[in-house]
Amino acid sequence: MDVDIRPVREEDDASAYAFQCEYLDRESRADFANRMEAGRDWYLGAFLAGELVGVCYGAPSRREAGTAQLQGIAVNLDETRRLARKEFERVRIPDGRLAKSIQEQLRAKHRPAEVILIFEKEIGAGPHA
Repeated sequence: MDVDIRPVREEDDASAYAFQCEYLDRESRADFANRMEAGRDWYLGAFLAGELVGVCYGAPSRREAGTAQLQGIAVNLDETRRLARKEFERVRIPDGRLAKSIQEQLRAKHRPAEVILIFEKEIGAGPHA
């Protein structure tokens, strides 16, 4: 499986916008276009046979010079496509204060090199231009 990771080009904008709205944040097309115009190099796509299967985007940190802030990262987890090569366990954390404890429980259970918590959020029916 040969995945090409590169900055999203203008011709990829429609698929990147749709992918982002499905998996991450819903923003207006105008806001998306403005963000891309301001910093296209900060928006990376993962492409498999020309199809967008993941995105990662950020921006320079406003707080600390020389650092970046990750704003979104997502991959198509459709199990039939086998794009995610790492094992994952989905757990519901009813209270954010329990996150560290649950992270340690998962670490003890699976003994992985790392445990990453990815928080799910409800995406409302915002405006789509």
